[in-house]
Amino acid sequence: MTTLAIINQKGGSAKTTTVVHLGAALAALGKRVLLVDMDPQGHLAETFNISARALDREMSTVLMRKTPLRDVIVTVRPNLDLAPSNIRLSYSEPDLLRSHRREDRLKTALATVQGDYDVVLIDCPPNLGLLTVNALSAARYVLIPMAADFYNMLGVGLFLETLDEMRAELNPDLQVLGLLPTRYDKRTANAAEILERTRRPGRRHPDLRHSDPRDRAFPRGRRERTDHLRVCAGLAGRRGLHPRRAGGRRSCLAVRRSTGARLSSVAPRTR
Repeated sequence: MTTLAIINQKGGSAKTTTVVHLGAALAALGKRVLLVDMDPQGHLAETFNISARALDREMSTVLMRKTPLRDVIVTVRPNLDLAPSNIRLSYSEPDLLRSHRREDRLKTALATVQGDYDVVLIDCPPNLGLLTVNALSAARYVLIPMAADFYNMLGVGLFLETLDEMRAELNPDLQVLGLLPTRYDKRTANAAEILERTRRPGRRHPDLRHSDPRDRAFPRGRRERTDHLRVCAGLAGRRGLHPRRAGGRRSCLAVRRSTGARLSSVAPRTR
């Protein structure tokens, strides 16, 4: 079971949108996929026409060890399951801070479904609090959606520094799968400059260094694609999960191929 955390401490970088469409794409390939919502906003549940507010059992009860993970999982599509959350997840964080092994609660819960899934995708909140720490403890890989703007680039730099600390203290095997450019508009010089700056070999963080500077940057849409994917995510319960516009569809398929290739190019490891 490969566990991938989709994370960026900056909001508005298309984390949830990435989780929804990447999960659906991998499920369409026949992979057994579990989506885990560690964001108290509960948007993954709403995406699949599940009322987050109405949930009695969700990820907060799992982390507080009141409910087994299996009991909160719902099937939302063939090969695609969801462990939802709601606002109570944020209320549980103070209690978690007083708990023993608080940073490993998610990792322990996922171990109970080890043989049930090929891929687990964790949707992280836009901060570096205890919920995100749990995701980083449980994950083998990190995928970083990054909107092509200056502040998102700064946020990624700060996160990579934090990731070094997480590896040293919590999860030495954690690897960055890559950056996923979102909200990219090729018509603007600023967007192109931001991506180029992330690819400069001499200035990139060691996690992003490679013999080919482009190997850690995923394919990007030819123009602004995030809005198309957000609309599609909002209609997921009533329509398909794939973008209706050809450009958005191509972008999703390109990311799916890149993610699959990167996950298959590394030696499998049991967590």
